[in-house]
Amino acid sequence: MFKALFEFFGLSNTQTVLFDYKKFPILYLSRCKPVLGEMIKCGLIKKLADCETVDDFGCPERFGSYDLADVLFSKSMLKKICRNTNQIDVDTDEELKQISKIIMKKYLMEEPSETKSKSKVSIEVLVPKSRKIQVVSYANENKDGSPRLKDPGGSIEDGETPLEAAIREIEEELGLIVLNLKLVEQTENLYKYRLVLNEVEYANYIKQVNKLDIDPEITMISVINLAKV
Repeated sequence: MFKALFEFFGLSNTQTVLFDYKKFPILYLSRCKPVLGEMIKCGLIKKLADCETVDDFGCPERFGSYDLADVLFSKSMLKKICRNTNQIDVDTDEELKQISKIIMKKYLMEEPSETKSKSKVSIEVLVPKSRKIQVVSYANENKDGSPRLKDPGGSIEDGETPLEAAIREIEEELGLIVLNLKLVEQTENLYKYRLVLNEVEYANYIKQVNKLDIDPEITMISVINLAKV
């Protein structure tokens, strides 16, 4: 059963891609549109479209040179959205990547919190045959241009326990609703959890991965062969 599923999704010796935003542009854009709508409504898209320097944004403690680079890369798409906010579409892979970089700036809609936790959670998701599921956020790449894969995870939000944050991140990034996470390592600023899916759970996940409610932050979901890395 797994062999057939892996062949369907394109198995390599080290990696099986379950979701790639470039292969499912309509699906990915449908996930992005609600967030883009909020960004349009609050005026953030227009502000980013008009931004040419860090000073233009007017909030140096939250918007720096890294943010500006993403905005300048996405400038044509920002202006395209401004021209017709009711009809957001993409015509090329580059425009799709621009959308992902625009979505990355969704945090600018949030009110800054002086008490925001600096602690993070990370979840290792193990599946049968010595594999684990990893993700790519916002089309991030390594220096050689390969996708920058990582374990699901993120920051602990105000009022959350580390376990609650880990459960939320798994749901947002993989679409999985789980409770059985095991804490395997803890430092001052990082809590590492582990989730183990059995064969039935994993097979079901593969079948429905493109139907799940996944945060548009995620642009790729892959299965990594731990014996080959």
